[in-house]
Amino acid sequence: MNVLLLRRRALFLLPALLAGCQGQAPRSGDPVAETLVLVTAEGLDAADIGCTGNPEARTPAIDRLARRGVLAREAHAPTDVARIGLATVLTGRAPEDHGLTNIEFSLEENVPTVASLLAERGVDTAAFAGSADADGRHGLGRGFAHHGTFFAEQGRVGEPWREPGFRAAGALATDFTRWLADHTAGPRFVWFHVDQRPVDDAVHAITRELPPDAFVVLTSSDGFEDVALIASGPTVSPRVRAGVTSTEDAASMLCGAFAGADLLADALADVPGDRRVPGVAAESLEPSVTRHLELARAADRRDDVQTALQEYRAACAGEPRLVAARLRAAELARRTGDTEVWIDDASAVLARVPEHPEARVLLARALAARRDEHALSLVAGVLDVTPRHAGALTLRAELDFEGGDPGAAVDRLRLARAAAGENPEDLVDVALGLSHGGLHAEAVRTAQAARRLDEGPRERYTLAFVLEQAERFPESAHEYSSLIRDHPDYLPPYLNLGALMARDGEIERAIALWEQGLERHPDDPSLRANVESARRALGLGTLGG
Repeated sequence: MNVLLLRRRALFLLPALLAGCQGQAPRSGDPVAETLVLVTAEGLDAADIGCTGNPEARTPAIDRLARRGVLAREAHAPTDVARIGLATVLTGRAPEDHGLTNIEFSLEENVPTVASLLAERGVDTAAFAGSADADGRHGLGRGFAHHGTFFAEQGRVGEPWREPGFRAAGALATDFTRWLADHTAGPRFVWFHVDQRPVDDAVHAITRELPPDAFVVLTSSDGFEDVALIASGPTVSPRVRAGVTSTEDAASMLCGAFAGADLLADALADVPGDRRVPGVAAESLEPSVTRHLELARAADRRDDVQTALQEYRAACAGEPRLVAARLRAAELARRTGDTEVWIDDASAVLARVPEHPEARVLLARALAARRDEHALSLVAGVLDVTPRHAGALTLRAELDFEGGDPGAAVDRLRLARAAAGENPEDLVDVALGLSHGGLHAEAVRTAQAARRLDEGPRERYTLAFVLEQAERFPESAHEYSSLIRDHPDYLPPYLNLGALMARDGEIERAIALWEQGLERHPDDPSLRANVESARRALGLGTLGG
């Protein structure tokens, strides 16, 4: 069989298998797995595990899976880029067929995943991501009714990588245990993705929670040749090794287990001819697009919001498939108050990735600002899939405050604080929400945590603001002053520090500060209005008079 025919097999096998699942019952006596499990790990080579014959590998959990099932004699991945490879595993398609050929891109909107096709047939679906590559923002969450994320923290000096990584794996298993307790009836499909070494610890933490009749496929998200691929469970007759295959076939294996052992055997059998999948590198961006992205990210790092927004949008105009850049443009438009751009860019992301949680939250925020009743349903939909989504919890809390339910708002804000982890942007939103709810001490601690993680102007401004709301005025003034000193082009602290000065009767100092701000932002109407009002209060001439 030549490579072209193999490509066609990979492209049509998954829908064909599931069509069979829908229209035909398995043969009498064929076992059908009630719990289907996909475990993917980044860079998991066959040489890393003991069951391939490596005497130095210590992988008892993975070896147990192999003893219960089959281990591919030769398995190949299409890429060494994790996110691209995961798209292949979940769709059964080569990168050029599913469209996620660059980490900035997403699955094409009409490409189904194992989860979406199984969900259409009444299978409960859930995903648990231990890496940002699998968090669902690029179409990889398609079809999953639940999507939990637990990212391993960066290892600190003297702290082995495996320890924070294992905590993330343990959190995945704990979240799965809760989910499993609520989904005891009917077939289930669960995807776990882990990125830490040793992977065996994560596999142990996950598989010990599984029922004994679970069907498990374990493979690598990336790596080109000789990657690990194991199928284990009651639908597989134990053999030592079977098949020359590809990570594309993981989808076929899972569907085969759902429909019956005969289809699974077909998926694992040796294919005549060359079954190697040609390796592909990530698709390159046009030089002009790359340049706009570089300029945008540089402006973003120095918190030059307008320039960053302009450059991100220019990059997206040159390459419409960009998802992360379009999302960032929407986030920056939110900060500038440009609601039209904010809505346009969030909607553009959702047009490509309808289930994108951050884009849904951003659009919900814009609708909430317009008092649109659809905001609540949008954010509720995100929380149905990802109950611990910090941004969605924070926005829902804000809507609870507006709806007159402060108790529910406070509960959600505290959940959001835990879910935010070490994401400074999420922590900033939570701090502002806590401050709005009158929980000033918690707001200050949260803002301080955000500032420790990122010394950017927005994090520093948020700390100064929540200190002001807590009536810790000297500390707030100090923070505003140091922010103006270090970031003289950043507008917000001029307004707030000037207001603090005017409040204390230091109107002349306030005027001087606002005029200093006007030298850098001559078109800002708030600064100009403050100066004019203060000068009139002192009986001075108008600005420029």
